[in-house]
Amino acid sequence: MGILIACALFVASCSDGDAPPPLLTPTGTAVPSAPSPSPTPTRRATETATAINTPAASPTSMTSPTASPGATSTQTPVNPEVACDVLAGRTIGGAEIRSTTFVAGTARFPEYCRVLGTIAPQLNFETHLPTSWSGRALFVGGGGLNGVILPPEVIFFQPSVALDGYVTIATDSGHKGSPNDGAWALGDPVALENFAYLSTHTVLGAVREIVRERYGIPPSRSYFLGESTGGREGLIAAQRYPGDFDGIVALEPVYNMTALVLAGNRVAQQVFSKPGAYLSAVKVRTLAQATLAACDDLDGIADGIISHVAACRFDPAVLRCAGPDGDGCLTDAQIETVNTVHSALELSFALANGIYSYPGWPVGHEDGTGGWSTWITGTSPSDPMSSLGFTLSDQTLRYLIIGDPTLDSLTLSPATYAEKLAAFSSLVDASDPNLAPFAGRGGKLILWHGFADYGVSGYSTIRYYERVVKSLGAAAVDDFLRFYTSPGVDHLNGGPGAGTADYLGALVAWVEQGTAPGDLVAHRFAGGPLSRPLCRYPRYPHYNGSGDPASAESFHCAMP
Repeated sequence: MGILIACALFVASCSDGDAPPPLLTPTGTAVPSAPSPSPTPTRRATETATAINTPAASPTSMTSPTASPGATSTQTPVNPEVACDVLAGRTIGGAEIRSTTFVAGTARFPEYCRVLGTIAPQLNFETHLPTSWSGRALFVGGGGLNGVILPPEVIFFQPSVALDGYVTIATDSGHKGSPNDGAWALGDPVALENFAYLSTHTVLGAVREIVRERYGIPPSRSYFLGESTGGREGLIAAQRYPGDFDGIVALEPVYNMTALVLAGNRVAQQVFSKPGAYLSAVKVRTLAQATLAACDDLDGIADGIISHVAACRFDPAVLRCAGPDGDGCLTDAQIETVNTVHSALELSFALANGIYSYPGWPVGHEDGTGGWSTWITGTSPSDPMSSLGFTLSDQTLRYLIIGDPTLDSLTLSPATYAEKLAAFSSLVDASDPNLAPFAGRGGKLILWHGFADYGVSGYSTIRYYERVVKSLGAAAVDDFLRFYTSPGVDHLNGGPGAGTADYLGALVAWVEQGTAPGDLVAHRFAGGPLSRPLCRYPRYPHYNGSGDPASAESFHCAMP
């Protein structure tokens, strides 16, 4: 993303909703997307007659993935009863199938039928129907304010998804446009309702019927995997439609979207409206060096990763300028900015499910590619739109919540719009801690968050997990939910830490074999080989005192 965190939202724009431009990994490397079909696809006597090739994956983002063991060990492949081209032009399950394209297999990816469809008025989706099907369906969540369909093959945390024989599903959430733009919501309550909670449920129902038509049977199991906005979509499903999915992976979820938007607005007002409060890139680097010096070795080793987040105590006042302002110190206004980022937003009115606040962000890794320059300060004190945090909060407030394109969000007082904010929260937020209906039908949930995420605070997911435990009890929660955290990992899996793991394989083994996951092993997404234990919250990776610092075997999961 900094890198226009089009990375955190996966993409910056899409011309027609069918063929997204190349995606960006957290390091700015382009990831090739699946090829687009012809604008006017023709019928084929056999699927192989006009096969197209799937491009090779980016070596940066997908290093030699293999099929997930837990996802493939118990299924007998199912072959299609209906050819790919026969589906084109039909209406199935309430969805108009606009086009179908047979995509030939490679040494890396299996062959599949690419289906593009629309549910009136404008809920667009894409599903991939493999020739050798495992019987499972996987819904891939979206990003940002949606508006594009993300290629199911590109999952930054789960690069092996496309290899496992799933029917994969993705949607634009009911409108076309940039994930950074909220103008689509103005005067369109249907589009807003689809974005808020309805699109995934609606598309899933239609695709199940398309799957039945293609293979003669519906999916035996349905799973969901999403990050950021996609994580919110997964939790919406668990809370509002507990029968939709057998298992859900919700990574860095924007579950409390309304409060996050207000917290982002509060930070933006401090950074861009208060005289002298802006931190230049050099000053952000000074801050990052100071936080690392204060907290890096609390896990037993100074390795460039703040792992013992719970023990990290840092007072930015230690950087106060003793004399004239300079790159190596902070002014009082800049110290206030740091404190604003790390302190909680408190509201005088309630959002949905009794939410009155949003926590601050964890300390550390401010200078990463997914750090302050992406989410907090942007690139210039005179250009708030260069901050993705401001952009998303501003667009959401203007178009999705208040409905006023002329709104100056840098002067906004939340209490003035309390009624509209509460209404929006009831529509879009996934903050209900009562997951008993989902758990009661055997559903399993994996939550994850990185502690260098300045897009969505990792503390917010801790709050949700703790509210679920308070609502249902620790023993009951342990039967269906796992919560993992990764130090040093930012939004969309960048940063020096390790966040890539086989979340889906662990989930499937839990659902289908009853094997509850314990601590896992995570690998760094990019930047050189590094692995760490993926610890169940509240534990964290602590160095053993000897061994390779780049290997998970040299660490254990310790209680804070």
